Amino acid sequence: MDPTPLIGREHPAGVLRSAVARARDSHGGLILVTGEAGIGKTTLVAGAAEEARRGGALVLGGSCWEAAGTPGYWPWTQVLRALRRAEPGTVLDGPLAALLGDPHTGTAPEADAFALHDAVTSALVAAAQHRPVLVVLDDLHWADGASLRLLEFAARHTWFERLLLIGVHRDTGPEGPPAVSAPATTLALTGLSRDETGALLARTTGEAPDAALIDATHRRTGGNPFFIEQTAALGEITPGVRDALHRRLALLSAPVTALLGHAAVLGREFGLPLLAAVSGTHPAEAAALLRQAVTARLLTPPTGDRYGFAHDLVREVLYEALPAAHARDRHAAAVRALGDGAPPAERARHARLAGDTLPPADRLDILQAAAADATNRLAHEEATGHLRHAHRLARAGDDARARVLTGLRYGESVRDWDVLRRTADEARELDDPGLLARVALSLYRVEGEEHRPFQAEMLLAATRALTRAGQVAAPGPAGSWAELERLARKVALQAAVRARRGATTRRSRSACWPATTRSGPPSTPPNARYSPGRSWPWPGAPATSTPSTSAWRCAGWPWWNWAIPATPRSCGSSRRSAGGADCPGTGCRCTRTRPSGRRCAVTSRSPTGSGGGCGSWRRRRRRSASRSPTPI
Repeated sequence: MDPTPLIGREHPAGVLRSAVARARDSHGGLILVTGEAGIGKTTLVAGAAEEARRGGALVLGGSCWEAAGTPGYWPWTQVLRALRRAEPGTVLDGPLAALLGDPHTGTAPEADAFALHDAVTSALVAAAQHRPVLVVLDDLHWADGASLRLLEFAARHTWFERLLLIGVHRDTGPEGPPAVSAPATTLALTGLSRDETGALLARTTGEAPDAALIDATHRRTGGNPFFIEQTAALGEITPGVRDALHRRLALLSAPVTALLGHAAVLGREFGLPLLAAVSGTHPAEAAALLRQAVTARLLTPPTGDRYGFAHDLVREVLYEALPAAHARDRHAAAVRALGDGAPPAERARHARLAGDTLPPADRLDILQAAAADATNRLAHEEATGHLRHAHRLARAGDDARARVLTGLRYGESVRDWDVLRRTADEARELDDPGLLARVALSLYRVEGEEHRPFQAEMLLAATRALTRAGQVAAPGPAGSWAELERLARKVALQAAVRARRGATTRRSRSACWPATTRSGPPSTPPNARYSPGRSWPWPGAPATSTPSTSAWRCAGWPWWNWAIPATPRSCGSSRRSAGGADCPGTGCRCTRTRPSGRRCAVTSRSPTGSGGGCGSWRRRRRRSASRSPTPI
């Protein structure tokens, strides 16, 4: 039996014990424990987890934290890390490796969310074949939408497995409870009764309180165990828990309180080296000050060099006490202290909260880096959030080029035609043919019959800018698919050649980007339109040329494909203009035929079957790489 039973929680504790026993013998399910902050949710679930661990179950946990700054799928990332530690032989590859952030996983950012959900669920079910598994997700009120959908998926597909899922969340706040539609047992914790409040006061203070104190405590705290314990620790009643925390903080020395104020900026959990760098305190001195906070039970005992607040309300009170200017300065200091090697999402959170303390260009770079990192981790909702902040920041600035680039990326992420059209209008006002070509080709990938006239207009404008020609041949039927295809081919080829010839300027380099064309007719689903590292048949291409389509590597950059089908007779000229790296001919690609590699043959799958030599493959490759511009 638990030596310190929870007061007033006999029924929910019994429900959790029954669920753990059922998971050990037959099957699990989903249990949601809800209540306001400080009501005892985490303590209740911790007791059930300890009982499950004593019974031989594998207990895995993950905690959500401030969805605005937390990477997508963050609680599930913690669960998988715990599974890998507990079961070293478990293989976590494919989507799971991408979710864990393992380098060189080879997983495309466009990976299906269903595949990720199925991989996570399968890994947990495999572990449950050997012993019962208990997964606890704390603070679900801060969870991102993708994490909640994964929880629903796991709950619905593991009902007959020995897998018990427990979610803990607050039922108050502006966001409201998380939307979990899967069948679940809900345990709603409420405040303690008057008698239970008196019992908790007696256990906290070590002496029996009088009736007046019990009545006042119960009336002021609403029976919230955390509020009761905080006010009881001070020996008097305060108007609210924040007053109690302020009085408790006042008992500490000024250096300790100031250091905790810096820690509140970093989050509920923080590392000692980062705190020392942000506060300008020597690590040894900071550790000594933090020990006083641990003794006062405002911080939990450290794990290595990492500390955490005993309750998030402590951090909230400290953060609210900071003047706005001081908070922004400390967030900016956190960005500088974290450096480029820190998680991009963490730097992005501090960069947003730092406001004008950081240069707008630096904030923009940090937000875009966080968006790219989120995309690589399959957290597309998180990436969209970073791009939204970057778009707002660029719109408020004076850099027209930055406005166009961020508007283009954000518009593509949310598939907002209005944003893309406004971005296109701004791009036409700039004297940057490469950027205009990039915008035009991005608009070309947008589906919809109603957009074709404007798409054709933008492609014509890009053609005029790239060729510096006042007149361009009149298009065919307005907005026809064949006409858009012809214009897009022309713009893509001209932009690539221009970028190759003028690779010394940034404006020319802007044309070289992953502008892989459509991979199917207008009815093709958006997720199937393109994929990095592959060459897709041009839409509407004849059946004889479809298998011959090859990818022209833009200016010798092997990771950016330009799907430009061409006729066999254009292979030689295009190869010469591209520096001989790879050529856009129909199936015409330089391949090394001998280990020496001094010369290579050009094979052709074109209808004509033509082929020929292309010179020294290695020499041309080195020359191409030496002139390759830096990617943007």
